[in-house]
Amino acid sequence: MAASALAVADWYWMDAERNEVAELLTNEPDGSFSVRNASTQGDYTLTVKCNGHLRLIKILVRDGKCGFSQDALNHDDIARLIDYHKDNSLKSYNELLDVCLTNPVSKIVLAKYRVAKQQRDVDKDLPNSPDGNFNDNNHFEGDNWNTNLALEKLLVIMTEYLRAARLYELAHNDKSRAELFRFSVIRKLVKELQNQTNREMDERTSQVGMLDDVMDDILEADSKEEVQHKKFLDAKESYIAFLIKQGVPRQRINSTLESAKLRFQKEPLSVTQLLLPIERKWDPASYLVNDYNKEYAVEILNATRENMRGKSPDGLFLIRPSVTHHDKLVLSVFYDNNHLAHCLIEQSENGWGFQNGGLYFVTIADFVRYYSQVPVFLEMPFFERVWNRTKDRMNKWKGQERLEEETGDESTEQPAPHDRDYGSTEGTSSYTELMSGSVPCPSCKGTGKIPKEMEETLVALIPINDDRLKPKRTWLYVLVGIGVCVLLATAAIFMLVPRAVDLIPNHKSIDNVNVTLKVKDPPELNFHFMNYVNIANANYYVVQVVNTTATIISKFQPWSTETIGQGGNSSIITVSPLSDNEGSRLYFNNSVHLIGNVAQYCQSEFIHLTALYVNMQFNVAVSMVYFNHKETVTLSMTQQVCCVPSGNCTSSY
Repeated sequence: MAASALAVADWYWMDAERNEVAELLTNEPDGSFSVRNASTQGDYTLTVKCNGHLRLIKILVRDGKCGFSQDALNHDDIARLIDYHKDNSLKSYNELLDVCLTNPVSKIVLAKYRVAKQQRDVDKDLPNSPDGNFNDNNHFEGDNWNTNLALEKLLVIMTEYLRAARLYELAHNDKSRAELFRFSVIRKLVKELQNQTNREMDERTSQVGMLDDVMDDILEADSKEEVQHKKFLDAKESYIAFLIKQGVPRQRINSTLESAKLRFQKEPLSVTQLLLPIERKWDPASYLVNDYNKEYAVEILNATRENMRGKSPDGLFLIRPSVTHHDKLVLSVFYDNNHLAHCLIEQSENGWGFQNGGLYFVTIADFVRYYSQVPVFLEMPFFERVWNRTKDRMNKWKGQERLEEETGDESTEQPAPHDRDYGSTEGTSSYTELMSGSVPCPSCKGTGKIPKEMEETLVALIPINDDRLKPKRTWLYVLVGIGVCVLLATAAIFMLVPRAVDLIPNHKSIDNVNVTLKVKDPPELNFHFMNYVNIANANYYVVQVVNTTATIISKFQPWSTETIGQGGNSSIITVSPLSDNEGSRLYFNNSVHLIGNVAQYCQSEFIHLTALYVNMQFNVAVSMVYFNHKETVTLSMTQQVCCVPSGNCTSSY
């Protein structure tokens, strides 16, 4: 297997250390495996889990053949050897290895492990934060500050290289597709020119010339991206060599590179196209400060401002760790002529950005790069602009005809450029449908279907004069909706409008009382009794009675106004909706104190002959609540109350 092809295998861990493989495969099930470079040049080591133990098998490569021993070099490359033992046990090599290679462990596991280990190594050199803890998101501090800055710069350079590689791949694919498209157009024109006049031949030749102009633009773009790609590749390799020369451990360098790859996977193509052309003005060491102290940052900025000799300090900035948020950074920046702001910067799973800002970048340097100038957003990728310009030119050709469906071997033409999926970096389809009045569909591959995972990306185009867009029975639906809303609103208002809550008097006499005190000289009489009123609720909702009080006035003489007692009940009582006059009774307890002539009358000798009653006026007040609205209803009623010392006016005399 070629080295470039082997490198893309998910189970190939390249220069992984033996202890790394052992740690990552220990908890995997039997049949788990990975392949890495062996200590001897050109050979490889297979690590496989068998019967709960890790076994190491050397893979020999000799003269284009590979195998587990000199006598068994039966496979053309490593991939075929691995594929063979996915279904065939390793027992054929060693009797003790009765296991198949069923569970390849991805190199992504190794990358994540290295990133985490690098952070743990950095944390060992870092001082504790004020609360005694340290969050691994904040790595711009510690005794090894210069090394951290160097690795941060490596992260930035690697990200720039990945962006350049991504754009170069897109431009190169555009070039290949455009060349095939030009070839198909020329072949079509050649067939048509066989039966055309000289004038028509000149027009077709002119068309080919226009297409060549567009091809020149595409080739120029491809060449530009190639140069840029090589520039960033050289910068990356040069800086890695510099770090190695400075004594930075190779393992930390590899972990930083893997970290950049993992972070870059989430960056949209539009962000790549936006950031790469923006010049990186400063290295991280120019603005990162290894100090929590806000006052120290202010002191540095003020000192720098004083050295600017009257120039505006707007835009002068530095970035430091936050004192109160140990997982965040702080941007301290001058703005609006000598005003100093401190803004939190957070690191989410999508990268660095202002807290709750919604715009995130792979590295903190990209954050600085973006906000160092007014951002310019590209409306569309370069190749798409070129293709639109091509269509404008072709529309001006006289006698333009649409391409008809090709047959036979011509069905293998490349898709038209404007059908390009700019969100993908994978190779394009080798099939294009060319039907009359249609545009190519690279996703269908001639089947009329697209993959299931692309279903959510479909967009339906409907002409503006399509019958489906014309309203039908709109006025009817509107009127019906208005009518229903009015009806519901009327019903709601009808049911919610407050109605009367009435108290109905109780005209029955009180025949039994509980006498608590009776004195003849001077005459005095105290007794208790229960009384009630009826309550009627005409509302469509319940009403709660929260308090009932009564003032009792003596009517021994019709003109009497003497208050002789009180009554009340503080219990909460619920009155059901639409209750009638007999619906609910509100009971209340009453205490009466009689003296003078009234008390003497109640204890006279007549009590042996007949029951004695005293007329009393009850002024009742009822407090109620509904919909958080409080209301009080009053009632005045007169009743006869038994006042004999025995308290029972129903006994025979």
